[in-house]
Amino acid sequence: MILKRLLVSLLLQSFLLSTNLSLAQSERGFAISLYRAGEYESSIVELQRWIYFNQDAPFAPYARYLLALSQGRMGKYAKAASTLHGLIDSISGQERDGYYGELICESHLQLLNLHFRERRFRDFEIENDRFAAACSDPDPRLSAGAQSMAVAIHVYDRNWDEALKALGTANLLDRETSETLERGINEMNQHSPKSPVLGGMLAIIPGLGHLYAGRGVDGLRSFLINAAGIGLTVFCFVMGMPVFGVLFGVIETALYLSNIYGGVNAVMQQNARFIVERRDELLKILTVPPLDVITLREELYGP
Repeated sequence: MILKRLLVSLLLQSFLLSTNLSLAQSERGFAISLYRAGEYESSIVELQRWIYFNQDAPFAPYARYLLALSQGRMGKYAKAASTLHGLIDSISGQERDGYYGELICESHLQLLNLHFRERRFRDFEIENDRFAAACSDPDPRLSAGAQSMAVAIHVYDRNWDEALKALGTANLLDRETSETLERGINEMNQHSPKSPVLGGMLAIIPGLGHLYAGRGVDGLRSFLINAAGIGLTVFCFVMGMPVFGVLFGVIETALYLSNIYGGVNAVMQQNARFIVERRDELLKILTVPPLDVITLREELYGP
């Protein structure tokens, strides 16, 4: 009788355990499907609930990784970084050769991506050192992503010397891309901007400052407006209308001073525009992808 009860109890426990495992797997699949569908807010809720009830499950570390990606996709960068740091700390003592090693490397890479998006350059450099220390031989896809971001962050900051150094160590970028980037970065490193002071001096003759800046239409407009103001002022004095002559003279003085300021400002704007346009062209070549695109987690995009 006792043996029968024990057997029934064991069968019941086995049934409940298999049911719980099946339910957990089903919920896990639902969370992944929400992420695949771009329902990041819902996936955050579902993953947090799953993690709470299955903290010791084998899938738990990956669920936390997926939670961080969902938070990052929602723009909650600080929460995503905190989740990734917690994940790394929780599995840092596990075996590094297999699943946990890949997850640690990917977590460091996603932290790099987060810092890149927030333009936190110092934190990026620190995390890049951690990535190198934690992943001595990472998957080439991860290394290529980290190297691209390392170059891109210096290009974005317009730190051309550091960008060249980072490019020199980016051995996983293809040769054509590296050569194109090197030419573009060297061009920017050797670029001499136009002088705003010279633009202001040339603007003594209305329109020449704008012309020097490369704004021919604005220069022509400035010349015609000032020429009209000077002409009206002289005409009024010649025709014996001193009151109107003084009035137009005051207006023309303001226009003339504005022309000089405009010449200086036009040069400064064109200098900034040139640098930003060239920088953005280089960043398009690097094409740093959004969160989770550089990943070894194929199940994220599976059927």
